[in-house]
Amino acid sequence: MFTPSTPLTELAQLRAFADVILADAYHPGLMRQTLRQFESWLVGLAELPFDSESCRENIESAHGMALGPTWAAMCIEDIARTRCFVRGTYQAVLACLSANTNRPVHLLYAGCGPFATLVLPLLAYFSEQQLRLTLVDINPISVQCVKRLFARLNLQDYLVEVALEDAISMKIAQPNGIDIVLSETMQRALQNECQVQIMRNLILQLPDAVVMLPERITLSLVQIDFSKPTAASGGTREMETLGTLFELSAATIRRTKSSLESGLAADEMTVTLAHHEMALYVLTDIQIFDETHVGFNASGLTTLLPLQLPLNLRGTQANNGVPVGFPIRCSVQYLIVPKARVAVQCH
Repeated sequence: MFTPSTPLTELAQLRAFADVILADAYHPGLMRQTLRQFESWLVGLAELPFDSESCRENIESAHGMALGPTWAAMCIEDIARTRCFVRGTYQAVLACLSANTNRPVHLLYAGCGPFATLVLPLLAYFSEQQLRLTLVDINPISVQCVKRLFARLNLQDYLVEVALEDAISMKIAQPNGIDIVLSETMQRALQNECQVQIMRNLILQLPDAVVMLPERITLSLVQIDFSKPTAASGGTREMETLGTLFELSAATIRRTKSSLESGLAADEMTVTLAHHEMALYVLTDIQIFDETHVGFNASGLTTLLPLQLPLNLRGTQANNGVPVGFPIRCSVQYLIVPKARVAVQCH
């Protein structure tokens, strides 16, 4: 363990938070309490005007939405999201250190928000000779707050740069020096925010050996038949996986470069709904690094997204109000132009 220049009280507090987040043992109550205290501590240190209107304003662009600093700060409260991303990032840094011992690991964090939440706990474990950071955010309030936070904690030596940039279009000055690129700019089913566009821009500038976090995000098309009884235990219904709708990884970004440029993120899938009690959903699975992943329903990022069918395709009402007009043939596709979304067309 290194000897820090950070004041002992602040480092001790950061280390206490980090120890709980990174512990192998998982206690939901303790984790929830710890993350709430962590959030409050960061708000105070960074002097984030949490309740101000300016901090609650999202930045909207042609490509999607960037959360306002207040909402970005509150993402800490998503337990599985925060715990898994921090743990996965920690494991990725260790892997890079073991592969490259002659210089610090350089991590680029796109969409760092006001606290750089997913890497800050790691600074209680790694010295500035082991880990260096480039932090990027599109929101000037977030950039001001994260600079203030690192200054208050006396952690500026970890910083290569804190950049006020749009990660969708930014140019990396020295791409060969980047070892890890991290971004969590997403909602369930990779809708509305800019994860795909950000990673596409950055990965295509970086060497093949760069570690992308999350390593893989998989969107699967699933079907639920509500005419079938629920399972005896738990009252849940069985989901039938119809196939992979879209996968985001460094390999697929490079392989599908031309289609991503045109906004066609993946080929469409076609499915037939036999009757009115069948429904389609998108299931999100997030592999952070190696075996660390955020699975189904563990986080707000991985809840099912129901696909809405146009009401006029339900046909007229007949037979005691049961819709007619089935079977319905549906084509489903993940698109990123003008904004990331799952598109459904029915025939």
